Amino acid sequence: MAAVSQWYHRVRSLLEDTPQELTFFERMLHDFGYALAHGLFLGARTPEAVARRLRVAYQAVGVRIDETMRDGGAERTRFTCPYRDIRSEQCGDRWVCHEKLDRVDDGYVTYLGERGIDYQRPRACNNATQCHSTVARESPERKWPHMPPTTVATTNTSRLERIRADYGTWAPAYDWFARATASIGGIRAACVDQLNLEPGATVVEFGCGPGVNFPALRAAVGSTGRVIGIDVTKPMIDRARSLIARRDWDNVEVICADATTPPIDSVDAVVATFVTSLFDNPQVVVSEWCHTAETVVVANFVPGENAIANVGLWAFTRLNARLFDLASDTNNALTQLATRTAASRHALETQMDSIVTTRHLFGTIVIHAGRESTNEAHEKQ
Repeated sequence: MAAVSQWYHRVRSLLEDTPQELTFFERMLHDFGYALAHGLFLGARTPEAVARRLRVAYQAVGVRIDETMRDGGAERTRFTCPYRDIRSEQCGDRWVCHEKLDRVDDGYVTYLGERGIDYQRPRACNNATQCHSTVARESPERKWPHMPPTTVATTNTSRLERIRADYGTWAPAYDWFARATASIGGIRAACVDQLNLEPGATVVEFGCGPGVNFPALRAAVGSTGRVIGIDVTKPMIDRARSLIARRDWDNVEVICADATTPPIDSVDAVVATFVTSLFDNPQVVVSEWCHTAETVVVANFVPGENAIANVGLWAFTRLNARLFDLASDTNNALTQLATRTAASRHALETQMDSIVTTRHLFGTIVIHAGRESTNEAHEKQ
């Protein structure tokens, strides 16, 4: 077992611990650290301040600080980890530290890196009694927080890669969470109602995920209708296909494709729940959907008049900043959601003949339903 653990550690070190390459459990630890960092480093704007917070965090979990030093503007901490021998007989030295606890530390690395702070957490110290970490500016040009990076997305990754990585990693948990909360606020049911589907209709769901909406959509179109789910994330598509196979549905299918370039020509209705906020230009995307369907329904997060609900929505978007492609300016989160939701509505207003808007869950979720007139719908078909 120890030999296997050592081999695994060498392989893990070659991956450079990027979030996309972690296992599901490791990604959970990484994202826990990323969320924790928002509180731990709140107001810490210099390497010195960050290093002080890190030392407090180290000591809080029993790590012994042996030495602190400053080297050319970088803050260095030397310490001894108390978890070196835990499960060492079964899994090898420092298994807990370097294969588990360091994933939380990697969440700190991600958070600080987005703010121009280079945190070199302990690496490659398996054979050392002591470890050290370093905190410094990422570069002299980056004066965080006055010159924040323009995006919080993973470096050198596109929008599609970011979505695939985040949703792909969380597919199992998202599947459970989405099904457990499907009825909360009546949001998903309201979307299906707004579609005004008739038996025999064809409906497309963009960003279908694991297929949480499929049962309601299939019930609306009946056995003679057709449900098409489109998602860009393969793990989500795989779970949706498993659902279809378990239910033995012969009129439901899924396609792995990008919603910004829909692989469809003409259908009766389109629905998308919590998808358009991920697009840089939702107006263009939703306008394209309007060219393919006579009814388009979109549900989005949006700031409301309830201050408490807004705080919760702000926290949610900040914790998922990479997915929503938010700039590091913390005041930007709610503004960007409101802007992208307004862009979706504007597309429906300009492309459709009528639009109906309803608010749900303390006003934090809005549903826009756009419809063409009967004559124009027939001409489109």
